[in-house]
Amino acid sequence: WYIQQAVQTIQAMTGGRVGFVNDGLMGETVIRLLLDDLKREGLTANVTFVEGRMRTRATTWAGTRYPFGSEMAWDSTGQEGVYAWSKYFGNTATATNTLNSILAYQPGVPHWGYNGNARRYWDNIYGGKLQRIERQIHHYGSGLNALP
Repeated sequence: WYIQQAVQTIQAMTGGRVGFVNDGLMGETVIRLLLDDLKREGLTANVTFVEGRMRTRATTWAGTRYPFGSEMAWDSTGQEGVYAWSKYFGNTATATNTLNSILAYQPGVPHWGYNGNARRYWDNIYGGKLQRIERQIHHYGSGLNALP
C-alpha cells in the first residue's frame, strides 16, 4: 500500500497540476530510492512510469544552463533533484554543472563552518521573530551541499 501511495505522489507531482514540476526538489533523492524499491519489488509498470516522468524532467534540465529552481535566487534546494536524475540518466554535463554550482558558493577553506555546514543569509526574514538578515552557519541546507 505504501509503495503505491508513493507512486501516486510522483504522479501528482509530475502530472502538470503543480508549478514546480520541472524544478529539482529538496529531498528528491528519496524518489531515486523509491525507484530502487520498485525494481526490487518487481513493479515494472511503476518503474517505467517513474523513470519516464523523471527522464522528462532531466531532459528539460539538460537544455537549461542553470536549472535550479527555488524560492530564493541563492538557495540550493533545487540542486539535489537535478543532480540525482542527471546522474541516473547519464547526463554528466548537467550533473557536473550542478556540483560546480554548489562549489561556487561553498568555500574550499577547511573549516567546520563551511564544510559539512551551510552559509545562509535569509531565514530570519521569513522565520525569525524579528525580521532581519542574519548570516548563518547553522542551516538545514547543510545536507543539500553533500549530494549522494
